[in-house]
Amino acid sequence: TRLWRRRPSNTTAFSNSFVSLTVRLLQSLFCTGIAEKFVQWRFNLLCRL
Repeated sequence: TRLWRRRPSNTTAFSNSFVSLTVRLLQSLFCTGIAEKFVQWRFNLLCRL
């Protein structure tokens, strides 16, 4: 039962880290000024978070 419990926890941790990395990439891309060209104020709000 321990092994069965460890697997989903590892997968969730991996998915969480992957999501956090993708969010950081999106923030870095949009905060560099690319967002100002496409959607100005929405991504500026994201950059302020």
